[in-house]
Amino acid sequence: MSNGAAEEALAHCHVSSLLAKYYQAIDTANWIVLDKEVLADDAVWEVIQHSPTGGSIEDTATGRAAIVAWFEQIMGGDVS
Repeated sequence: MSNGAAEEALAHCHVSSLLAKYYQAIDTANWIVLDKEVLADDAVWEVIQHSPTGGSIEDTATGRAAIVAWFEQIMGGDVS
């Protein structure tokens, strides 16, 4: 295996591991793991939902603290 292929395989493993941590943190509401082990300092979370009736909802959170707060609010049932 060439060095480039080995680096690509390793990068793929890192991304897969990070996605697994993300999904587990969301599933278990483990906001500490999401904050400390998943999100980058300059992360941006952007959500755009389109309704079949033509409306849309857009929301953005910037930075780890704001993103974690967004998930806490959404997962806590404070949003209608």
